[in-house]
Amino acid sequence: MRRPPPRAKRNAPRLGKAQVTHATVIREGGKGLVVSNKSATEPLDIPVPPGDESVSVGYDLKYWGSDQNCGMTIGTSSIVKLSCGPGDLDRANDVAAELAHKYMSKNAEKARRELDEFLDKR
Repeated sequence: MRRPPPRAKRNAPRLGKAQVTHATVIREGGKGLVVSNKSATEPLDIPVPPGDESVSVGYDLKYWGSDQNCGMTIGTSSIVKLSCGPGDLDRANDVAAELAHKYMSKNAEKARRELDEFLDKR
């Protein structure tokens, strides 16, 4: 019996760094084949002192376009994880939310352009 491959480890971000994971998935139709799947994880320096507590904030967005014959669905998401001290939770949450929104907006702008190109071809 074959064993499945081990899952990728999700390590906590290093102290003083934020871990930003963002992805964009393009599908044919609503539940069709995946045409493109771009994802990345980046460490970023943050203005929050490190500590034993952790904060995680995520956003996602979906666009779709269709006509009588076929369609396209584009989903984009971003998740920010960071560590902080017990007294810095509110500030860390604000920083994480700002970073997650920034990355989600950037990916959504690219996704919107790809969707517009798809609709212009139809």
